[in-house]
Amino acid sequence: MPSDIKLIIGAVYYDNYTDENVYKTDKWVINGCYKFDKMDFMADDIALIHTETAIKINGQNIAAICLPAPGVQPIGSDVWIAGWGVWDPDWEEPSRKLQKVYTKIVNEEMCHVYEWFRNVGLWRFPGGIRFCVMNEDSTGDSGGPLMQIMNGTVYQLGIASF
Repeated sequence: MPSDIKLIIGAVYYDNYTDENVYKTDKWVINGCYKFDKMDFMADDIALIHTETAIKINGQNIAAICLPAPGVQPIGSDVWIAGWGVWDPDWEEPSRKLQKVYTKIVNEEMCHVYEWFRNVGLWRFPGGIRFCVMNEDSTGDSGGPLMQIMNGTVYQLGIASF
């Protein structure tokens, strides 16, 4: 039930936040293409979440993000991925601090070469285009943004996913 879920917004450490950072949810809109499939249960697993109250943007650790113009092809671009993924050597505990990794977007040919070494992730670009990045996110980062700064503005190019 959406009302059972709370969002912690703007926290850099997941165990260090105030009530001001917590928002109750009241509605979810699940991707219409999502269908549970035992072979590919993560495909199209995305939703929009609405909060009961407006999120207070402070321009520092809570800010709006822009989407790129249609048709933008960011091959070769410097980008970064953010998330709370698992970083401990035993792969048991998620990071207590929000992490980021810098990377580059590569073309489809490079993607297939590096997939052999399993160090390239695929990302869904607005409009359904898939593209590759040189470093993968960590387990638990799914849902986190793939971002780029262009002319001083931060853009979200994709969403981390398995």
